[in-house]
Amino acid sequence: GGRAGPPAAPARWYWEESPARLAAHPVVKPPYWIPYDDAASARLEKAFVARQGKIQLTAAYEADVERMLQTNLRTGFSRKMLRDAPPVVPVARPASRDVEQGADRPSDIDADEPCMVLHVGSIVQIAREHDDGKWAFGSLMMPAAGAPTDTPPVGWSRDQGWFEMENTEVPSADQLAELQKALGGSGGASALDPPAYWDEVKDPLMAELFRLDPRDAKTRDEYNRVLNAFMLTLNRSNFRIYSIDRVQNVSLWQSYSVKKSQICAREEDESKALRKYVRCWLFHGCPGDIVPKILQQGFNRSFCGKNATF
Repeated sequence: GGRAGPPAAPARWYWEESPARLAAHPVVKPPYWIPYDDAASARLEKAFVARQGKIQLTAAYEADVERMLQTNLRTGFSRKMLRDAPPVVPVARPASRDVEQGADRPSDIDADEPCMVLHVGSIVQIAREHDDGKWAFGSLMMPAAGAPTDTPPVGWSRDQGWFEMENTEVPSADQLAELQKALGGSGGASALDPPAYWDEVKDPLMAELFRLDPRDAKTRDEYNRVLNAFMLTLNRSNFRIYSIDRVQNVSLWQSYSVKKSQICAREEDESKALRKYVRCWLFHGCPGDIVPKILQQGFNRSFCGKNATF
């Protein structure tokens, strides 16, 4: 017999609602996606992983997980579906070369972008794949038990970087269960959801900028929160704000969410820790040529300039 398909990842499934009816739903993923219940989502994910194609969700609806369409069997009317899941891959085996020796990576990868030290059993999230299909850039989502925490050699990182895809494999059911536990149990997938006020991105693997307009009721409050936080310790008469953009990087947000959940899980009362959790506003400047790298990959010491600052 053939090899069994990979186990279902912690994904969430949505169906497209008509704009005029969005107000009737308590939960909406912008701009128009309505979540399936847990049971239906699990069935859709199982069919998707097994490449089953069409399944009958209810007596009235059929779902095609390949074409991503939900169809009313009585009327023939179809709506789009959305699968939202972080691409995760655990390390399958140790790297074939010692980290001190470096890696023979593609020549078009910038020299200041680090390689990632992989450990068996860790789960990493792919932010983007190289054109050769053999290398990928990712971030650590959940470290393996007993993984080292010391600082690796220059050019290497334990948190994010480039790695060879052949050193990874699809996560096992037990590994996914551990990840889901770290995210808060059966509802763990929702912990990875970006903020409700975010706009929909074209590609969840790429960072996107969204301009905040102080004249627009939708973004006015957000604009003023950022402005006031930035000016909190400054003399406003000495500064002029030309524009404020929201950076939306889904993969970095999800990596942050996992780390936040893991930190809170260490407390005696995890729910109380989540309520106490404080997210601080931090501002910094950096050379213009470094900005795209930070937006896409996050902060990395290899991007540091003079005095080890960004």
